[in-house]
Amino acid sequence: MVVDVTEFFMRRKPEIPVEDPLAALIILIEEMKRIPRPPIKLPPIPAPPPPQVEVLPPPRAPLAKKLPQPHQIVSVPAGEKKRVYYFEVPKGHVSLVQHVGNTWFDNTFLYWYMDGDLVFVPHIDFEIADVNRPEPVLPWLPAREDIVWEAKNESSLDCLFEIRCSGIYLPVADIEILLQMGLPVGGGR
Repeated sequence: MVVDVTEFFMRRKPEIPVEDPLAALIILIEEMKRIPRPPIKLPPIPAPPPPQVEVLPPPRAPLAKKLPQPHQIVSVPAGEKKRVYYFEVPKGHVSLVQHVGNTWFDNTFLYWYMDGDLVFVPHIDFEIADVNRPEPVLPWLPAREDIVWEAKNESSLDCLFEIRCSGIYLPVADIEILLQMGLPVGGGR
């Protein structure tokens, strides 16, 4: 609907010509301001409910324990083979080897088994690292049954072998926590 306000303007303000559109607009705005307006009452708007936030419990630290007796020493007589290091992983747990060190002598061989499998094939005939400054193992090597080090002495002298095999063992379910934390847990050998 189009409203012709020409007559309205001529009646109210004859001194301003209607041909001036800006002046006509200003007059219209001023006249509209004088029109009484009834108060508007809006119904109350209820506040939205607070967002539902799921509160998670803090992450549980893994229940890890250090491998017991990480440094083991055994004398191996000339011409014999003996176990130097042994750790049986408790049922429902997994161990993670994190550092290793060993002694080594000419004409001797070390065999490192994890869960019955050799870690170095066919044997170790060198010092991986000094037992007082063991070498980090990355990623950490998992064992689910046992960790065994054996020494075979083919020399003519008795040898005192030392093995340092340090790390942790923890419940199998806690491995997932270590992976989520970004720790270097290996999947195998």
